[in-house]
Amino acid sequence: MWKESRGEKEEQMKAKYFALPVTLAIMMAFVVCFASTSALAADSKTLELAKKEGKVVWYTTMPGSAWKAIEAAFEKKYPSIDLEVLKAGSLDIIGRYRTEVAAGRSTADCIHITDMVFFLDMMKQGNLTKYDSPEFKAYSGLPDGWVYPGYIAPLRVMPIASLVNTKDVDWKSIKSYEDMLKPKYKGMIASGNVATSTRAYLNYYGLRGKYGIGWYKKLVDLDAQYYESSEKAMTQAMAGEWPILFEAWAYKDYQGRVLKKGPIHSVYAKEGLVVVPAPNTIMKQGSHPNAARVFQDFVYSKEIQILLGKKIGVHSGRNDVPSPPGMPTLKEMNIIDVDFVDAAAKREELVAEWQKLTGR
Repeated sequence: MWKESRGEKEEQMKAKYFALPVTLAIMMAFVVCFASTSALAADSKTLELAKKEGKVVWYTTMPGSAWKAIEAAFEKKYPSIDLEVLKAGSLDIIGRYRTEVAAGRSTADCIHITDMVFFLDMMKQGNLTKYDSPEFKAYSGLPDGWVYPGYIAPLRVMPIASLVNTKDVDWKSIKSYEDMLKPKYKGMIASGNVATSTRAYLNYYGLRGKYGIGWYKKLVDLDAQYYESSEKAMTQAMAGEWPILFEAWAYKDYQGRVLKKGPIHSVYAKEGLVVVPAPNTIMKQGSHPNAARVFQDFVYSKEIQILLGKKIGVHSGRNDVPSPPGMPTLKEMNIIDVDFVDAAAKREELVAEWQKLTGR
């Protein structure tokens, strides 16, 4: 559920996380030991030091059209600081980072992926540099577990919605999951592969935790197809091969409907939906700490958050940035709370459950 303010609730969530598997006191000792900077906003001195460093290295899952726009805007604003980008999937980025750290090599200054648990682990282990960007003040009123002051805030906020082909299905008639799981839609539905997709798994975890596995049993009864690639799924949905996508990134609706004027529309079921916050963090092992602070301020700024909304249709966690054109606001969605640490711990168990259910 959406929260209007965080206050003591936020501190309780932070304490809850740090209590697993050791105490908060031990974890805070890690933070004090490893944090390499005080929580101060970037100033002129930081900018001068960043210019001397000359570049910032960013590992990201951001789509090409978005990171290229960010790169162009950043280097235009800061011509003395090059932005070096590694674009890859979340697992590839995590693997590369850990390999580089184990080898004692300099690694990314900043990392942006969609795996919230990775960032929580890095914070617990003291591998994040604490920096309270002045932009973080605008990231208030978010659900519990999305923000850890000085360390984690969502650079992108990504709802998981259902999508329908408007030529074959009246999207206005679908207001719930039950509405799309009717016998007349047999053979017309596709869903993500829970065993291989983090998005599909988090959706399964969230819906299962609140409502059980009934809807997933109905997907099996309706001969649902299970896809690996969200790009392929969108292509087939817009072509009418899969008129209903049970779960997909909501920003795909923006890209297909708003930008490309395609026959697609998102559906936000009244029972609620899972939303994934994707942070950008400053890594302790980076060689350009000041340039990283400058970059952090930049990507979390109102200007860039609006750019991302218009460019690729992702929502912002800022309270002063509107939703992408033609998309509902986060406050209009019934957000299902997800305990990302618990989801990670139960992944093997729940994937096995899903595979038995679907026969995959």
